[in-house]
Amino acid sequence: MGTSRAKKAGHALAKVLLDRLHGRRPISLVGYSLGARVIFFALEALAGMSGSEGIVANAILLGAAAPSEAHRWNRLRSVVAGRLVNGYSRHDWVLRFVYRAGSLQSASEIAGLNPIQMAGVENVDLSNMIRNHTDYSAALVHILHELEIADTATIQRPGFSRLEPMGEMAPAAPEQFQVEVSQA
Repeated sequence: MGTSRAKKAGHALAKVLLDRLHGRRPISLVGYSLGARVIFFALEALAGMSGSEGIVANAILLGAAAPSEAHRWNRLRSVVAGRLVNGYSRHDWVLRFVYRAGSLQSASEIAGLNPIQMAGVENVDLSNMIRNHTDYSAALVHILHELEIADTATIQRPGFSRLEPMGEMAPAAPEQFQVEVSQA
């Protein structure tokens, strides 16, 4: 049920982006799990809409509960001006079993478990730090910092309305934190 709602939310997000309710500046989209699925379907919908050029600067999909077919990611690539990142963990057993059961896809067909086999997608192997699907939440600031996505010196904590310095809110970095980035 969550996966079908995420698809509908993606189409709604595409409409909001196309209407430029966010203004005229390009935006970066970052999501994990079903949030990454929302972004996947938003980008796929934008690819089929005229006037979608220049809206999305970067798209970072982590632990994506989304398909990994290269032809579909090629459509995403067509509307992302900058970086299109697939962050995955081969150890994400929640994604491996729950999403696979709901979608009838094999583990090799799930973006959050594997690299995308196409040029233009940055594949980031997070397996050394993501052992469980719930690890993405705690590791998000560190992942974004390592990927040099944005200035993570200030970031909004969920449930808080003000920005706080990263040092006051971020959990300690895992001792073996490393990400491997590869171009497919």
